[in-house]
Amino acid sequence: MSATGQSPINVALAFDDAYAAHGSVVIASAIRHLAPGSARFLCLHDGLGEARRKQVEGAAPGFEILWHEVRPGDMPELTGKGYLSRVTLFRLGLHRFAPSDWARVIYLDSDIIVDDDLGELWRLDLGGKPIAAVPDIYQDHSALVKRFGLDPSADGMYFNAGVLVIDLESARRTNDLATGLGLLVNNGFDLDFLDQDALNVVFWNRWARINPAWNVQRYMSRSDPGRSLWAPHTLPAIIHYITSDKPWKRDVWHPWAGAYWTVLHTTSFAREVIARYGVTWRARLRIWFRYWMSHVR
Repeated sequence: MSATGQSPINVALAFDDAYAAHGSVVIASAIRHLAPGSARFLCLHDGLGEARRKQVEGAAPGFEILWHEVRPGDMPELTGKGYLSRVTLFRLGLHRFAPSDWARVIYLDSDIIVDDDLGELWRLDLGGKPIAAVPDIYQDHSALVKRFGLDPSADGMYFNAGVLVIDLESARRTNDLATGLGLLVNNGFDLDFLDQDALNVVFWNRWARINPAWNVQRYMSRSDPGRSLWAPHTLPAIIHYITSDKPWKRDVWHPWAGAYWTVLHTTSFAREVIARYGVTWRARLRIWFRYWMSHVR
């Protein structure tokens, strides 16, 4: 039980050493809106050392962080996919990797900022569906529909897998997540968006919709006509830094980059990220100024 006497919110992430800093930022951003002890975080990793794990834990004092190492035999290797690693597949093993007493989990990618209370997602009524997500209106999924013979009628929408609410009891009972992994393996990982495509095939027309405010992507800026999709919120509840346009990159402008840097400086990873990506103080000042002018005023 949490400090409030209620069952804690279960949150899962997956990252390797290269993304430890960014995963830490996700956790640090989430706890800003949570009471101490009201959530616990499961970090799936591929071999982070003890010192590195302690550094991540330092971003969330008063919160329980659980670690699960996904070993080579637990998930297949992923090669020939550019910057993507096998870590992206770890969410497909949550029914195995999460503690057995977890009946539900919120899965978060490690390139996001949480800017609201995750309790709203935690209490979401799935309406009997095994998973909930935000529609991804930017992807043309017609080829996926044709390839796998999916029903194009009814809702027929494609979701982004960066923010998920998963009914783990259902996942363990039906083995749906394992089915998604099998689909990837059987197709030689020849899917444009890998596990996201696989999840969409498996859960086609069987997922609940989350308010798009909980997975706002770069193109959903304040001037985007699609912004009405995330009403009644005036700002994103979760900012998702999709594609390779990450806010920690020196020569990339992202409309919500300032949110990442603000949280990063509350962790012990700031100097590491600054040095690794060569982001000078002038560049950071420019990021904060543009962010403040666009979103904070």
